[in-house]
Amino acid sequence: TRFLLQQLVKDAPGPIEESAEIRLLEASGLDDALDHWASTRVDGILLDNRLGAVDGVDLLPRLRAAWKCPVWILTGLADEPLRNRCVEGGAAGLLGKDELLGDPGALRSFLLRSFASR
Repeated sequence: TRFLLQQLVKDAPGPIEESAEIRLLEASGLDDALDHWASTRVDGILLDNRLGAVDGVDLLPRLRAAWKCPVWILTGLADEPLRNRCVEGGAAGLLGKDELLGDPGALRSFLLRSFASR
């Protein structure tokens, strides 16, 4: 998912407004993110929910403690129990991977709308 996001942002059509810059800060896990990016200003986080041993939604309390920004959960299956867990955990929302990752323009528009104005 990280590789696909990186490619979609790089290859997305259309110019980015002069005041907006999209940089993806990648991490292989939460500890890696905290080690490398803890002192970096982060405008928003896209977090895959399928992380293996733990779901992304379970990491929300630690993410929210480290960065005061919206956290969007990426998922291939958005059912009601997951939506409820996201709301309870303080996620900004739940995004379907198929709709967001299938169109570079949609991804860029979402990023600019959601994060660039912060």
